[in-house]
Amino acid sequence: VILADNQKEIAKSLDSAGAAKIINKNSLIEEISIQINNIRDNILILKDISEAASIISNGKGADYVVDSILEVN
Repeated sequence: VILADNQKEIAKSLDSAGAAKIINKNSLIEEISIQINNIRDNILILKDISEAASIISNGKGADYVVDSILEVN
């Protein structure tokens, strides 16, 4: 869900890479339902998203944020 203009480009990039699905905030409930049903009907969708996301990220983003906060203090 894109909530601010500064999120558009990264959301589009993640969607293009297959690492995320963009959900329109104006039809949030309907689109979330569609995405959940798609994944329920084909679990390989979730596997594909997970694999694409693992290529983009190492999963340590929260660690980096905490380390940065601790360095500032």
